[in-house]
Amino acid sequence: MYIATARIPRHAYEENGEARRKMEGILSHLRELALDVGMDLDRNVVIQRLDDEIRVGISPELDLYLRESPGEWNLN
Repeated sequence: MYIATARIPRHAYEENGEARRKMEGILSHLRELALDVGMDLDRNVVIQRLDDEIRVGISPELDLYLRESPGEWNLN
């Protein structure tokens, strides 16, 4: 199971280059974060192509790490 961090209608992803680039940018950024903390990229960040939408998802483990890790960006 993955937690959706971004999603877009499939037709928009396929027809709109700017929307596709933004989704791919989100995917790339999350893969870099996973790599930075030593997590397996393929197991922790995915792009899911469903019938009606495209989703970028992260594993529950990466989600937990990002929520609880220290850093100035984390307002908790």
